[in-house]
Parts: sequence; structure tokens; C-alpha cells
Amino acid sequence: MELRMSRYKLVLLFFVCTTSSVMFYLLRVMDTASLSSKKHVFHTRRPDRRRLDVITLRPNQTTLKIHLNELVSSYGDEEDGSDDNYSIVFDKKPDEIKWMRGMVKGWKAVDFHDVDQNENTDSKLRKETKTERLAEDNTNIWGKTVIRTKQVKLKNNENNKDLIFPEPLKDKYLIYICDGTVSCGGWGDRQRGMIGAFLLAVVTRRRFGIKMTSPCELENFYEPNLVNWTISDSIFNDRYATYINSIDDSDFRFSLQHLDFNEKFPQNVVFIRNNVDFVPALWKNLKYRKHLPNWAQVHYRSARFSKAWKILFKPSWRIQQKYDDVMSQFDQSMARKLVCAHIRIGKNPTIPEDQNQRNPIPSVYIVWHFLSKYIKTPNTRVFIATDAEQVREMAKEEFNADLLTVGGIIRHIDRQRNLSDACDGFETALLEQKVLIDCDVLVTSESGFSILAADIRNSNKELYRLEDGHITPYKMI
Repeated sequence: MELRMSRYKLVLLFFVCTTSSVMFYLLRVMDTASLSSKKHVFHTRRPDRRRLDVITLRPNQTTLKIHLNELVSSYGDEEDGSDDNYSIVFDKKPDEIKWMRGMVKGWKAVDFHDVDQNENTDSKLRKETKTERLAEDNTNIWGKTVIRTKQVKLKNNENNKDLIFPEPLKDKYLIYICDGTVSCGGWGDRQRGMIGAFLLAVVTRRRFGIKMTSPCELENFYEPNLVNWTISDSIFNDRYATYINSIDDSDFRFSLQHLDFNEKFPQNVVFIRNNVDFVPALWKNLKYRKHLPNWAQVHYRSARFSKAWKILFKPSWRIQQKYDDVMSQFDQSMARKLVCAHIRIGKNPTIPEDQNQRNPIPSVYIVWHFLSKYIKTPNTRVFIATDAEQVREMAKEEFNADLLTVGGIIRHIDRQRNLSDACDGFETALLEQKVLIDCDVLVTSESGFSILAADIRNSNKELYRLEDGHITPYKMI
């Protein structure tokens, strides 16, 4: 009898164990299926080759340590200059996203967005992905999967004709450079220069890059969007290089109408300082016209600048967060209207290094009178971008609570690039221009800063120009 009972117990034990194993397997399959749909991805990029052992996340006040000893290895492609990228995929978006983006000192937050793992991880950048388990094969901590990705050169994209470019030649680079050794011009000059250099790189089939370190790293404020323009310094080692300074150089621009660029400059790496639009000259060059993207062949300079800018750049998380803070000054429960003016004074006590005066201080009152008719509409705010602290103070007195402010110090990013707070001034300028881009009413000055903001805004609606003491309608060209 006892023997029979023991057999029954063994059979029962076997049945329980088998059932548990099957249930565990089914749960794992269901969990895996659930993880194959929408995910939240947090991308980070290492600024150097230093090894990082632990990232600490705090979702819902719970601390999770993900050990990345094996994951953080030398995985970048030194030859093409791409940086290592790592992603952490979540089944639920953590509450403390703001904290998490800045969690690792020395790392740069690139993006945080939803993706469908059944499709490309990021439709904006082609990536090679490799899944890494957190520990042993059967380990699943908090439903997380760590994915290692590597950015590669953007290939022709059949789904986006705007991104169809000639295949770059092997080991050929064209790098826009602004390192503070000589003048690069203000932000408007640099914007024109980068777009001009980018399209020159496209038609000459060179890999395009940007190295702007004056007054500080551009990547603090803007990141690659659809084209990766970040270049590792390692690619410049032992490569034949030359420098071109085409700042206000009409002779170089004219030469592009007939020049074979790679024959004239056979070097592997060509660094260029530039502040002009090369497209009119490249259009006349029969060798290069066929390589210009369709959107770059339009008659309107403003349209191609806007398209190129949005292909190359997106604001960093830092700039976007500051912009969101500025816009939070509106009443979020109702429709808003933003009325803006860029008042470029020129030489003034805030920027005494400027060469000449663009608009005299009395012209400010003309702007005040013009803008005041708009503030009668509910939830309307006035925004003033300027290069003079005096104008800021006058705006506060005139518009009081109706004034939208960004704060920050005013600096000319080129003429005052050696000041200790020049980088803060750089951030202020870029934030002000981003606000101008989203204005419902925009008054520009005789300045590339606001004219290019109008180009990116890409609308002639309620667009005006302050010049010679008068405000008149302005149309993009």
C-alpha cells in the first residue's frame, strides 16, 4: 500500500513539474510576442572610446542596473567615422524620461521615440542591429532587451526621393569646418555655409561632415536628422588633406561653374570654410547639374535651404526642452498666436565689436506700434529677438505680461567667440531663431539670422521686413 502511494506521489510530482514547464514556456512565448510590437527606444552615443560598465535607470522610482561590460566594446567603424550607438528598449515608457536623458555624464542623448520592431528600428537612419541578452540566454529583466546599433552611411532610400544622392567615392570627404582659428561669420553665415558645403559634397560624391567647435560644439544644440554629418577625428589620421576658405569668395564660387572639383582637389579630405550658396554655380556646371537632388533644383533659394536644413538637422534634446519651456508661457487650454520681430541693431554696447549699425534704436518704436495691433487677440504673445540688451529692456517695458522671453546672454558667436560665456550666447541665439521659425507673424531684419529663420518657416504669410525705419511685406526668394 505504501509503495503504491509513493508511485502515485511520483506520478503527481512528474505531472506538476511537466505542467509548470509547459506553462513557463507558453508565458515566455507570449512575453516575446508582446515585446515584438511597439517599444520605446532610448538612444545614446558615446563621445569617446572609454568603457562604461553600468547604466542606472529609475523607472517608476525603481532602480535597475544594466551591466554593459560586453556590450560597450569597440564597435564603431573607424574607417567611415561613425560613432557607436546603443539603445535600450522598454515595453513601457519610464516616468522619469527627463532624468534618464541626462543620466550618464559625458554621454549625449540622441533620441527617444516609439518604434515597431517588425519594421526598421529607425526610418531616419539605416542601422545594423544586434541583440544582446542582459545576462544568460533565459534572463529577462523588467521586460528589457538591449540592442546594439551602428550608424552607417545613408544609402539611397527608395521610399524618400529627397534622400537619393550619388554614392560617395571611397575615402573622399568634404568637411565644413569652423574651429575658431579664423572668422566663420555669424550664425546666418554658418547656416548658408553648411548647406552650400553639403550640396557641394553631394555633387562631388564626397562624404559630408561638420566640425564646428567655435565657440563650442554644434552637437550640443543640433544633431543629425536624416543624414549623419558627424565625423570621427580618427579618419583624418594619415590622410592627405587641404583647406579651402570660400568666405565671401566670389572667384571660387564662379569657378564652380566649370571646375572639376576632385581633379582640382584630389586630396582625401577637403576642409572648407564657407558662407555662400553654391547651387547657382553648380547648376551651370554640366558635370554636376545631374547630381543635384530635385529639391535643390528649384528656382527659390528659400525652398531648397529649408529642405536641406530639415534633412541635415534636428534640435538636440537640450534645445528642444528649453524651447518647450518657452512655449509653456502660453495658456495651453486655448489656441495661441505668436507675434515676433528680429531687431538687429548692429554695433551697440552689448556687441561693441560689430562693424556698423543696422537699425537705429528709435526704429524700435516703429516695431512696437506695428506689433501692438496683434496683442488684442486672446492668448497672443510678443517675442523679440535682438542683439542689444537695451532693446530687450525696452520690450519688457512695452509689452509686460504679453512678452514671451527666452532669457540667456546675448553674444555674437563669431566676434565674441573668445569670451568665457560665448557658448551660452550661442545657445541663446539658436533658441531665439527656433522660436522665430514658429512665429505666426514675423518681422525680419537685414540679417541672415532672421531671413533664414523665415526660409525654414517656409511661408510668406504675415512675413515682413524692417529696413530703413519702415516695415513692409517681405517675400522669400
